[in-house]
Formats: sequence, structure tokens, C-alpha cells
Amino acid sequence: MIARVVSVLLGTVLGALCSYCAFWIVGWAFGPLYASEEDMSRNVKIFLACAAIFMVCGGWLGNWMFKLFKRRLEQ
Repeated sequence: MIARVVSVLLGTVLGALCSYCAFWIVGWAFGPLYASEEDMSRNVKIFLACAAIFMVCGGWLGNWMFKLFKRRLEQ
């Protein structure tokens, strides 16, 4: 049970890290993508929504990997 929780949490953290890295690379490649407070507010909202999606997908992937490795170890 604890191993499943740890794998899901690790997947969630890795999803958040991937989201941060993706947005950092886009910002680095294309320069600042804002010219006012409204643009910056919009970008933060987009980042938070994408980070949540990445974290959910990472948690799901962590759970899937746990199931896969558990099946392999039981054989």
C-alpha cells in the first residue's frame, strides 16, 4: 500500500517537474511572452492548468508503473 502511494506521489512530482521544465524551455526559446500584468496573469493561469494536467498524468503513470512492476515481481 505504501509503495503504491509513494509511486503515485513520485509520478506527480515528476509530472510537475516536467511541466516546469517545458515552460522554462519555451520561455527560454521564445523570450518573455508577456508585455503587461494581464499577459502575465494569463500565463500563470495557463501554467497552473497545464501543471495540474501534468501532475494528474504523472500520478496515473506512477500507478500504472507500480501495477506493471508488481505483476513482474509476482511471476
